[in-house]
Amino acid sequence: MGTWISVETDIFDNPKTRNLKRILGLPTLRDAAGYAIALFIYVQRVAWRTGDLSEFEVDGIEDACYWQGESGKLVEALQNCGKRNGGKQGAGFLDGLKVHDWTDRHNRLIRDRIYQEDRRKYLNTARHGQQKPAEDWRPKTEDLARKTKELLARRAAQS
Repeated sequence: MGTWISVETDIFDNPKTRNLKRILGLPTLRDAAGYAIALFIYVQRVAWRTGDLSEFEVDGIEDACYWQGESGKLVEALQNCGKRNGGKQGAGFLDGLKVHDWTDRHNRLIRDRIYQEDRRKYLNTARHGQQKPAEDWRPKTEDLARKTKELLARRAAQS
């Protein structure tokens, strides 16, 4: 079974989804939402910590979203589907090749995955006799929040 993703309940009413439908000439909002959700699933698989897809080819991103149209058109539409404010283009689902607000909107997911990684590392270490398991191996919530912030700061510094 795969990992869950977070999709906002207003995805069909979101201006980005409506703009994506219009830009790509899609027949329904369901099609536009499907491409956005496929993008989120792909990011969850390959770039869940930061939402940054800059190390991947545009064609690869589009293939992961099951796009069958003109090469580069889906990624461009995902970047340009943000609503306009005062003549200024807002961020689309993608800001460059990074999912807009990924770490803000998926903070819980990121924390949970880091927690599970730490848990597996600890239990594997304990199984191999390198360390005795403590009664409570679980990291504290404040440790998870600190680790998340540190991780995201390191990732931002690398960009």
